[in-house]
Amino acid sequence: MTLVILAVAWFSGVYLGLQPGLSLVALALFALSALLLTWLLRANKSLVFPALLLLSFALGVARGQLITDSKDVPDLRSYHGQGVLEVKGLIVSDPERRGSATRFVFQASSLRTGDDWAPTSAEVMVTAMESSALVRQRSDLYFRYGDEFLLIGSLEEPPTFPEFDYRDYLARQGIDTVMSFPQVILLAEGKGSYFYTRLYQVRQALAHSLNRSVPEPQASVQQALLLGLRKGLPKELNQAFILTGTSHILAISGLHVGILLGMVLVFSEGLLGRRRQLYILLPFVFVWLYALVTGMSLSVTRAAIMASVYLVGRTLGRPGSVLPSLALAAAIMVGLEPQVILDVSFQLSFAAVAGIALLGPPIRSWLTLPGEPKDQAGEGLYKGVALLAETISITIAATVATLPIIAFQFHRISLVGVPATLVSLPLVPAALLTGAITALAGLFHPIIAQPLGWLAWLSTAYMTQVVQLFSLLPHASIELGNVAPVLVWGYYGLLALILLRAPLKRVPDYLTQRLAALIGRGVTSQRAVPWWLLAPAVAAAFLAWFAVFSLPDGQLRVTFLDVGQGDAIFVVTPVGQQILVDGGPDPLGAVRALGERMPFWDRSLDMVVLTHPHEDHVNGLVEVIRRYKVGQIIERQTLYDTPSYQAWHELIQLKGIPVLQAEAYQLVALDGGVYLQVLSPGPHLLEGTSSDVNNGSVVVRLVYGEVSFLLTGDIQSEVEGMLVSQNMPLRSTVLKVAHHGSRGSSSPGFLKAVNPSIAVISLGTDNRFGHPHAEALEALHQILPEEMIFYTNKEGTVQLITDGKRLKVAAQVRKAHP
Repeated sequence: MTLVILAVAWFSGVYLGLQPGLSLVALALFALSALLLTWLLRANKSLVFPALLLLSFALGVARGQLITDSKDVPDLRSYHGQGVLEVKGLIVSDPERRGSATRFVFQASSLRTGDDWAPTSAEVMVTAMESSALVRQRSDLYFRYGDEFLLIGSLEEPPTFPEFDYRDYLARQGIDTVMSFPQVILLAEGKGSYFYTRLYQVRQALAHSLNRSVPEPQASVQQALLLGLRKGLPKELNQAFILTGTSHILAISGLHVGILLGMVLVFSEGLLGRRRQLYILLPFVFVWLYALVTGMSLSVTRAAIMASVYLVGRTLGRPGSVLPSLALAAAIMVGLEPQVILDVSFQLSFAAVAGIALLGPPIRSWLTLPGEPKDQAGEGLYKGVALLAETISITIAATVATLPIIAFQFHRISLVGVPATLVSLPLVPAALLTGAITALAGLFHPIIAQPLGWLAWLSTAYMTQVVQLFSLLPHASIELGNVAPVLVWGYYGLLALILLRAPLKRVPDYLTQRLAALIGRGVTSQRAVPWWLLAPAVAAAFLAWFAVFSLPDGQLRVTFLDVGQGDAIFVVTPVGQQILVDGGPDPLGAVRALGERMPFWDRSLDMVVLTHPHEDHVNGLVEVIRRYKVGQIIERQTLYDTPSYQAWHELIQLKGIPVLQAEAYQLVALDGGVYLQVLSPGPHLLEGTSSDVNNGSVVVRLVYGEVSFLLTGDIQSEVEGMLVSQNMPLRSTVLKVAHHGSRGSSSPGFLKAVNPSIAVISLGTDNRFGHPHAEALEALHQILPEEMIFYTNKEGTVQLITDGKRLKVAAQVRKAHP
């Protein structure tokens, strides 16, 4: 305990020393006085501990003060707001895809403002989009670690936001400059560290394997759990994890590593027992493998070191050795890099592991059942209850220990955090195990990984459903505002007092005694079913039921997906054929929507239709054909040079997908009596129009019995008039309003020819184009009442279901999209 108290004094001194306005001379005199006092007390055989405490505190203050003087970090602040500059350098992080853009840390080597290049070594946080030239150079992963680029753009100061100080966040990483959407020119590749190059390649390969085998959003959750990649999490799901206080399950932090360590430790104890301390080896290997695949970031490395110290303490067989060892490891880290004490991840790492070490055993003891089992079946149940008690105790211990830090740093706490974690946590080990096996199997062949991906989907879907249900509870999370530091220290002081003065003891109440008696009597079966056989059987039963409920129901379903300002229409025929028309503007929007609506086991689409190559139609399709097996493509290829359209055609060629060039009067027969008529473009329709790309849209009419759907892409009034004059079969039950309800579409003559019973407008909330335009709405209101016009920015996803005679409309609750 002496070492722990000295470490606390050291931490306090470092924290104080990092604050501005302290005198180094005064601190040096203070430290010298403490050193002399220590020597005098020791010479007189008096107590030296108070003097050592003062000395530890004084040295900590001095170390904190020295860091600001000794650290000379290059910066580019003098170039902020200076207009367009040219910057050369290397990508030194694993780039993260964020929507249509990619974010990475760029180590600048030189900078040019005029005719001369000035050397530098500052780091810049860059958000960039790939150019068409870059897409032609590479088939995927356009920005990679170790690439040398020339960036042409402006350097700016990082912004601050009301709920997040992004500037301070980057400053703690030594970054004071951002660059948004510069022109990018690839100069060379493979100039980074060989170790990190291979590490990031393996990480991306595992992520790609999960994407091909597990539907969304479960694939993104798996990547967050296994690889520390949270880029693909939908905003709604991410917010649900935050509101329920369960984001630690996904966030790569000390709390996350601490809970994972505890779960693997429980599993290892159950598998190997505690004999010869072999059970320590599995969590030790797991922690460091996990640190590797998540990219060996500083936060994960520190958490892995602390977890290793904890395991060493348990190996020595002296629980009391864990906390001193942990304090020593943390003190060394702070000594090497004093500013780490201000890092939230470091604070969570130390608090989580310390909480598991100090609070875990008494809580586990309190939850342990009294007595001994009387037979083999009872022994198995006892072990199950013991493992559950271990999991619960680890969860509560880590949550209690980190609660004040979360409240102080994020100004919010969840009132359902502990119950939501307890309910979702039991399947986290299964999600990790099945996800890891799926990712590894996918490196060999997708066919091997796909059935394993079903199990990964099942466990991960359970977690996400639990979190989303808890997030719907009233007052699931409360805002605290700024929390005073004295409250944080008071909380930990009270917690220490409780541990020292009134340690928790097991208090078996009537319920635990009755449960113990029930287990003690055993069961009538002479042979208990082993857990390793029971668990897969239960999972197989659940998967079978899910598969039964996802079989086709003999009806045509046309779903206008809520993907923001763009189009995406998902069609399922009565016998289960699946067609996707357009993919929306978000690269992950379409695959998320498909993951929610397609059977978990299905990774194929029979047909994909691209109406035209604008980004709000093609962006989402690129990721669709990357992840799904597509039987056929229908499009009208045109000369249009954008990165997403280039990537679309390169993937089609790479996968060898057959392409049908759409032309008027084509008829495509589908199963179940459904057929697709191509009405446009014809060979002459692109000539003399004001917008060739929009007017070149593929227009199709989907027919099933007496019900039909006219899908118009982004055609404008010129093509609408041509279709009317050519007597095309336009009359349809449902009209997908052209070009998101723009002013140049929905001409009165065209609407009269279609004469729909229902109209659907696909668009985003508060879009910058002003869609739907008042003139288009006025024209629609001439033929339809307002209640028969559906908007995806209001109703959300709109699904139309028909048996070929009757038509039913189902609209979901609106989810916010840009």
